[in-house]
Amino acid sequence: MARKTKQFYFPFFPQDWFTGTAHMTNTQKGLYIDLLTLQSQKGELPLNLFYKLGEGIEEDVQVVLENFKKSAKGNYYNPKLREITLDIKKRLDGQRNGGKKSQEIQKKKREGTEVSSDVSSEKSLSNARLTLEQGVQDSIGISEEEPKPYNSLDELYNELSTDR
Repeated sequence: MARKTKQFYFPFFPQDWFTGTAHMTNTQKGLYIDLLTLQSQKGELPLNLFYKLGEGIEEDVQVVLENFKKSAKGNYYNPKLREITLDIKKRLDGQRNGGKKSQEIQKKKREGTEVSSDVSSEKSLSNARLTLEQGVQDSIGISEEEPKPYNSLDELYNELSTDR
């Protein structure tokens, strides 16, 4: 399985936030943004995590849960954040691959090697795209591996702290 890279940001759209959370209390909004942030780092989230973060405010968890969809594996994700995350990953991976290709071309030029775009490089690009798509799926939590349920918030915090 490809190594998951932590997403270091996701765009925040104030207008969408205000209109989408206008019916929520401040407690619900806090729980919601925490869960979105965790999704950006971990991918799909197990239901028990919603209730661990919202311990003592179960009725608020239900309101926030309305903004998440259940995956085929039984875990939860926010569809808009998943889409945004996928777009970011594609863009960053495209920039990374473009940089690598540019380095290869510069290296060939320095070595005096002829730079050409033949069929083998097209096959290589096709294979790279397939690898990239799988890497993106892995990094946003679409994988065969089940998310780990957390027994305590301390356990989650420790995992997030050591994953860097």
